Amino acid sequence: AMSASCSITGNTAPVLAMLGEISSYTGGAHGNTGYEALLWDKAGARRITIEQLFTDMKAALEPLRQRYCDALNAERLERRGEYAGEFDPEDSFNACPPFGDLVIVPSAVGQDGFDRIMFVAAPYVAGPYAEGVYEISVPVTPQTVATVKPDYRAAFSVAEQDPIPPRSRQAPRPPPPPYPAKTRTP
Repeated sequence: AMSASCSITGNTAPVLAMLGEISSYTGGAHGNTGYEALLWDKAGARRITIEQLFTDMKAALEPLRQRYCDALNAERLERRGEYAGEFDPEDSFNACPPFGDLVIVPSAVGQDGFDRIMFVAAPYVAGPYAEGVYEISVPVTPQTVATVKPDYRAAFSVAEQDPIPPRSRQAPRPPPPPYPAKTRTP
């Protein structure tokens, strides 16, 4: 059995952005799910890739790398209930996956254009199958917007300050102080 669906992540004057999901089951313990960024250039009436939005894809995404990795580790912590740091760089379920292993699609939280970039890690990319897909959305920076090609510049807006900082950027809580043993008084 096979199924496909897509959801709109942002609809701007120059570009419509969607995230496609394709699921198949051919027997076994579980099915397989894949994701794809679907971008439509309205003026050109053609499908484009995320790379075509930017003059330099690496320069566009590099300012988002640390925030993505921090947010991914915070989400891993939430799902696993334990610290998910980069103890072993050979362990792909703890390492921050390279952007080349992810599906990347712009998204618009507000009405002024794409103000975030969504990074989608299919099952097995950032964690075991049981953890499911990781969809991490990171606010775009002025550096990212500066690399947008002129034809698509109107599709982007710099994100407002992220209201909730990723947990991994917050200072860890100190351990509770040891409490003295209660003694009975007669």
